[in-house]
Amino acid sequence: MKPNIPSFSAGQYVRFNTDRGQPLYAGWRRMNASETQQWYEQHRKDVQEGKALPYDSAGESVLSPTDVYIAVHHDRVYEIVRGRVSAPQGYGKRAGCCLVRCLLTGEEFYMQRRNLVFA
Repeated sequence: MKPNIPSFSAGQYVRFNTDRGQPLYAGWRRMNASETQQWYEQHRKDVQEGKALPYDSAGESVLSPTDVYIAVHHDRVYEIVRGRVSAPQGYGKRAGCCLVRCLLTGEEFYMQRRNLVFA
């Protein structure tokens, strides 16, 4: 039996579904080039100061994160930009998502549709 995942259209307003019992949920978006460059600069500095290793446990170079996670506020309303998206997350894709825009900050990010309800 498939879970009941709502369907949204662009321009509709949604909010986080607080009935699911999740105390905190985060949306995500891809890191842009300047954020990736800033991460590498900070990592180089940490390696020089001895706070981090330049390689992982397998001896390979450490890669930068691909996503930025965004705290979703339960009292805010978000606008749907794209109602059905297979969203990039990490080095793969996650189905059952939508692209939303925060009305206060204007930032666009992905969320799973099952965690949203109509506002």
